[in-house]
Amino acid sequence: MKLPSSLGQRKIRIIENFLSHYQMDPSPPATAQIVDAYNKLRSNVLLLYELRGAMLQCDYELQAARSRMELFAPDKSSHRFFLLGASGTW
Repeated sequence: MKLPSSLGQRKIRIIENFLSHYQMDPSPPATAQIVDAYNKLRSNVLLLYELRGAMLQCDYELQAARSRMELFAPDKSSHRFFLLGASGTW
């Protein structure tokens, strides 16, 4: 199954890497059911990639905020909030 050329090389590469990683056929038979499932999978892969990028950006900003807080207000008790990990524990 061919990907539309309007997707762009980067997004096509992301999808191809995903399919390769999970050992999925990049060119399955083009039945209506498979095409629908493949299109949904492709959309979800790209959404997950974008969400991962947003999460990494947020993590970077959180780390920067922690660093600034430790630098400018090391004695503030409110900085304990910034030291919480992703799980909410110390």
